[in-house]
Amino acid sequence: MGLFAQIKKGEKRMLQNTSAGLSEAEAKARLAKVGENRLRGKKGASVAAMFFSQFKDLMILILAAATLVSVLMGEGTEAITIIIIVLMNATMGFLQEYRTEKTLEALKELSAPTARVRRGGRELEVGARTVVPGDVLLFEAGDKVAADCTLQTGVQISCNEAMLTGESLPAAKQPGDRLYMGCIVMTGRGEGVVTATGMETEMGKIAGMMETAGEEPTPLQLKLKQLGRFVAVACVTICLAVGFLGFLQGNDFLEMLLTGISLAVAAIPEGLPAIVTITLALSVNRILRRGAVIRKLHAVETLGCAGVICTDKTGTITQNKMTVQRIWVPGRTLNVSGSGYRAQGAVEENGRPVQAARDAALGRLCEAASLCTTAHITRAKDGYDVMGDPTEVAVLVAAAKAGVTKEALLQQYTVTGENPFDAARKRMSVTVSGPGGARLLCKGAPDMLLARCTHIATPAGPRLLAPRDRADINAACARMAGEALRVLGFAESSTPAAGEEKLCFLGLMGMLDPPRPEVRPAVQRCREAGIKPVMITGDYKETALAIARDVGIARAGDGVLSGTELDALSDSELAARCMRVSVYARVSPAHKLRIVRAYKAAGQVVAMTGDGVIGQCHLAPAAGRCTGCMPPKDTAKPEAAFKAPSGFPHGQPYPAWCPRLESNQRPNA
Repeated sequence: MGLFAQIKKGEKRMLQNTSAGLSEAEAKARLAKVGENRLRGKKGASVAAMFFSQFKDLMILILAAATLVSVLMGEGTEAITIIIIVLMNATMGFLQEYRTEKTLEALKELSAPTARVRRGGRELEVGARTVVPGDVLLFEAGDKVAADCTLQTGVQISCNEAMLTGESLPAAKQPGDRLYMGCIVMTGRGEGVVTATGMETEMGKIAGMMETAGEEPTPLQLKLKQLGRFVAVACVTICLAVGFLGFLQGNDFLEMLLTGISLAVAAIPEGLPAIVTITLALSVNRILRRGAVIRKLHAVETLGCAGVICTDKTGTITQNKMTVQRIWVPGRTLNVSGSGYRAQGAVEENGRPVQAARDAALGRLCEAASLCTTAHITRAKDGYDVMGDPTEVAVLVAAAKAGVTKEALLQQYTVTGENPFDAARKRMSVTVSGPGGARLLCKGAPDMLLARCTHIATPAGPRLLAPRDRADINAACARMAGEALRVLGFAESSTPAAGEEKLCFLGLMGMLDPPRPEVRPAVQRCREAGIKPVMITGDYKETALAIARDVGIARAGDGVLSGTELDALSDSELAARCMRVSVYARVSPAHKLRIVRAYKAAGQVVAMTGDGVIGQCHLAPAAGRCTGCMPPKDTAKPEAAFKAPSGFPHGQPYPAWCPRLESNQRPNA
C-alpha cells in the first residue's frame, strides 16, 4: 500500500495522535519516499539541446543544404555567408530562450514559499517543498496552504479558494474539512494533517491534466514550414528544368545541372530566417519593457494572431477585493463610490455625499457594521491595509467612507461577547457595552435576520415591523441581487440577554468584486482589433454575466453556458456554438480545456490569461455526490468517499466550495 493510501486509510487515527507531529527522521524518510512537495513541470532542456533546437526549422535545413552545395561547387564565399546567417539566427533564438529560462528560475527561487509545521513537538518553519504527508501544518490569517490537508483544530478558519473555484468569497472551514494547496487562509488560525503533497494534491491533479495538452507549432512556424516546402520544391524543379532544357539544346548535361543548382541556391532567401528572428526579438524586448516575459520567440507572433482571448474572472477581470456599492436604510437607497481598498470614494444620495455624523440611520448602520466584525483595516498612503474576511473588510471600508471607523468606535465601546458566524445560522453577533448601555449587534443573510426582527429603525426611533416594511426590505434585497450584489443585513437589540431574537432591523449593504478599471478599455481595444474576449469562471452565472456586461465582454445576443450545459454538448456541438458564447460559468478545469479546444476546432487561435484553474469537483445537489462518481457500498453515510472516474479532478465528498451546490445545500459550508 502506498504512503498516500496509508495516510487516507489512517486519517482518523492520525487526527487523534498529532500533538507532537512527525519526528525529523520520519519526515526525511517520507520525503525520500514521496518526493518534494511541488508540482511536476516539464523537464527543462539542456543548454546544448536548447541551442540545437534552433536548427529544426525547414528553412534552416534548406539553408544548410544550400551551404553544402555551395561548398561542393567551390562557392566558399556564398557558403560562409549562409553559415554566418544560420549561426546568427540560431544564437539570437538561443539567447532569448536561455535568458528567459534563467529569469523564470530566478523568479521561482524568489517566491519559494515556506510553511510552519510541528515536528517532534517543536514548531518549525521549513521550505514548503519539504512538507510531507502526515506533517502537522500550522496556519493563520495570511498564510498560503502548503499542501492538501484535513483541518484538525481551528478558530474561525476561512480560505480564499478563488484560484480553484473562481468565487470571490472565502469558504468557511470546520474541523474535518479539507484545505487545498495554494489557497490563502483569510481568517482565523488552526492546524491540519497533511494528506497529499505535490502531484497528489488537487492542484497537482489539475496540473497533470494540463500536461496532456502538448505543444503545437505556431501560425508563423506553420507558414514558414509551408514556405520552406515551396522553396524546396521550386529549387528541385528549377535545377531539373534548367539541366533538362540545356541538355535538349545540346549543352553538356552535367554543366547545365550545375547551372541549375546555382540558380536554385541563388533563389533561396538566405536572409529570411534572420529577418524573422530579429523582428521577433525586437517585439520581445518591447513586451519585456511592459513587464511580461516571453519564453519562445515565436510566441510573440502567435499573440498577434489570436482571434479569441479566454480569461478568468476573479483576480483578472475583477480586483478580487469585495466592495460595497449599495446601502439601504429604511426608505432610502444610497450609492457608494470608489472600488477596492482605496480611500477615495464616498457614500452618496442623489449624487451628494452623506456622512454618518449627520445621518442617524446611516450612522447606526455603520456602527453595527463596524463593530460586528473580526476584520481590521489600517489607513495607508492612499488606501487601506486590510486583514480579515473580504466581506467584512468591504463593510469596514464602506463605513470609513461614511466617516465611521472601527478604531474610533473601540475607544467608546467594548466588545464583551461574540457569537461567531455559523453556516447553519448564517449570521454572527457581538455584544458591546458603551454609551447607552449594552447592545447586541447582528449581521447575516437578510432572510435569516429578518425572521428574527420585530422592529425597524426609523428617524423617529424604533417601531414595530409591519408587513409593508418586510416587503420593502425584500424588494431592496431583490434589486441588489438583480445587480449581482451579495447582500448583507444588519440588526441590533438593546436586550443582549434575549440573544439573537426580537431584533431591530437597521439596513442592508450590497457588495461585489468590482472590475479592474483598465479592463473595459482593454476589452474595447480587443474588439477593435477583431479579437473576441471570453470569460471563463467558476462563479455563478448571474454574477459572471453582470461583470461581463459591465466590462463589455458580453453584449446583446451573446450566449452564456454553465458547466452543466457544457456537459450536455458534444465536442462538435460546442465547436459549432462557441463563437456565439461570451461567458462560461460554473465550470471545471476539464471544461476549460474543452472550451479552448472548441475554439481551435472553429479555426481560431486562442490565448488564455488568468491566475486560476477554475473549479474542481462537481456535486449534483439532487444526488448529493459527484456526477459520474461511483457511490460506496454504504450510501447512507454522507461522509463516505466516492470514487471519481479516471482523469476527473475529484476532491472530497461534499466540499463547501462545490460549484453545483447552492449555499443552503453545502453540507460543509
